[in-house]
Amino acid sequence: YTIRSNAQYNVTKSIRIGENLSYSVIDNPRITILSEGNAVSMAYRQQPIVPVHDIMGNYAGSFSTNGAQLGQAVNAVAQRERTANNKGLGYRLFGNVFAEIDLFKDFTVRSSFGGENYSFRGRWFNYPTYENAENSNSNSYSENGGTGYNWTWTNTITYHHTFGSHDIKVVAGTEAYNNAGNYFEGNTKDYFSFDPNYTTLGTGASDPTHTSSRYADALTSLIGRIDYSYMGKYLLSGTIRRDGSSKFLNHTYGVFPAISAGWRISDENFMKSITWLTDLKIRGSWGIMGNQFNVSSGNSFTTYDSDKG
Repeated sequence: YTIRSNAQYNVTKSIRIGENLSYSVIDNPRITILSEGNAVSMAYRQQPIVPVHDIMGNYAGSFSTNGAQLGQAVNAVAQRERTANNKGLGYRLFGNVFAEIDLFKDFTVRSSFGGENYSFRGRWFNYPTYENAENSNSNSYSENGGTGYNWTWTNTITYHHTFGSHDIKVVAGTEAYNNAGNYFEGNTKDYFSFDPNYTTLGTGASDPTHTSSRYADALTSLIGRIDYSYMGKYLLSGTIRRDGSSKFLNHTYGVFPAISAGWRISDENFMKSITWLTDLKIRGSWGIMGNQFNVSSGNSFTTYDSDKG
């Protein structure tokens, strides 16, 4: 379920403000529809000779006492019915707000703040099985949950001026990003009753386990860009960023430049006779990129590791 709001207001001729917000409630039945062992996958893998229920009304499956080879697929109906009371619920607030001001003739100042705040919780029960070629005799109940947020605050000033056949645009700004969250999960085994009103982490008989984690990281950037165009045909662009990430301990900051050049051939006079071609541009670029997405937020704490073996 989602509700959205999107609006922009012209306070004056030179001042604009706006927002884009959405709030979602996610009801996830936790049926693992995208996993390899989901019910849809099992339905087409199951042997057609295997019924849903046996003559006693119990779930039927690939279990055999006479050595029959009926495969390893599980009863898809049993799988769905056993997960009927597994629940997951999430909440997410997402959006951004901005303000723009035109200064003098060629300058625009913009500030934008956006992000999300979310939370989730879930519960699921693993039933013992008897009808499959590979069964599990144990039962267990699990709960999990977590909260988190992230935000991005961007501030830029833009200079844009056209004189004759020349067009120049210069952007300078700063950007800050912050991200944090936590997760927990608990598990308990051996319940004498499988009633969902009874099963909690405290009512199981054995092997209670739990785990938790949390993360936090931040990124700060200085941004510069210049775009130049002559007659709309000859294009030059240069960009430079200086990014600092909390994920790196010894090399926190990096500088990443990029340049590009383009030629819109379709605007040249010798191309006017080619009527079937409306736009043709050649563009080349060079740059240095950085990446921190394959690095965990705890990377700066794991410069050294231990081997207990």
